[in-house]
Amino acid sequence: GSKGMREFIYNSPICHLEIIEDLSSAPVFKDASVYPVILITAAEKPKSVSVRVHGKKFDKASRYEKKKIVGDADSFMPKLLSSQTVHSGRGIPLSDVCSLLGAATVSEAYEFKKAVSEKTSKTSQKFIVSGNVLNFGTSWGLESTQYIKQGYMGPYLDLANKVISAKRKAQYESEKIVIANMTTVLKAFYDTGAFAAGKSTTIISNSKIPLKALAAYLNSTVATNAYKEKFNSLKMNGGALRIGPPQLKELEIPSELLENKLLQNQLVGLYDSIAEESKRLLRGTEFELKQIRKSLEGTQGIIDTIDVLRADLNAVCTSAWGTSVKKVA
Repeated sequence: GSKGMREFIYNSPICHLEIIEDLSSAPVFKDASVYPVILITAAEKPKSVSVRVHGKKFDKASRYEKKKIVGDADSFMPKLLSSQTVHSGRGIPLSDVCSLLGAATVSEAYEFKKAVSEKTSKTSQKFIVSGNVLNFGTSWGLESTQYIKQGYMGPYLDLANKVISAKRKAQYESEKIVIANMTTVLKAFYDTGAFAAGKSTTIISNSKIPLKALAAYLNSTVATNAYKEKFNSLKMNGGALRIGPPQLKELEIPSELLENKLLQNQLVGLYDSIAEESKRLLRGTEFELKQIRKSLEGTQGIIDTIDVLRADLNAVCTSAWGTSVKKVA
């Protein structure tokens, strides 16, 4: 398996990594959910490994980055494949550009149950938990929302209930990004203030970067790979990652996100395109919810339209770590 191969390459005295071609963002195999990476080895140990990360297609003109093998047999490959270039001074922690906080404490979560129901009113908001968060949207009203041993179909939170503090009410009614916890990839959606996010979610607000642009980046494979590289030790049984404010604050993002208006506009456009396609798919009957969810997460070969849009997204996010932003047609 892959673990045995990594151990062999890491420990072998006669087989040394020389070149890596990362094609994980390219649709190499249309009907297979895989992330292709080409490894070229040599008998003699090179001074460094030449790594090249491609976007939605193989680009023979793109430059190689020279990297050293660090870590152990389990971690050296993710470090080599990381698209981050923090060592080049182009990364900044997420906490430098926005506010991050948990959407509800444990004690609040139990109190909030008194204000949760399937009845709507002038003072209520759609209520979601981590399991409802999709990349670029939510599954609210499409599947049961499980909240403290009870299921709801399209629940609401009454913000006028005394258990909801004025501070929480203001947070829920504000423009924000909601991020899921305990998932295998980063999952974020932009909210204008229509949703109240419950337990096991993180809220991002007060951002120096347009929230849609930031949400688009966080939904990319580039961001998930960076998160896994830094916090893989927090992975739980089944591969789910612990994703909360303490970890997200430390996540490095490219400084280009803060400084480059062209990049921001590209990401906003991609967010809107994927969100609209997601809504269309969720309204239709061609695909099941679980298929749409997996495709939005980045599993290829399920929905072609999402594959194409996510490839564009990953290409833009990859280029954000370089010296210039590539325009995606």
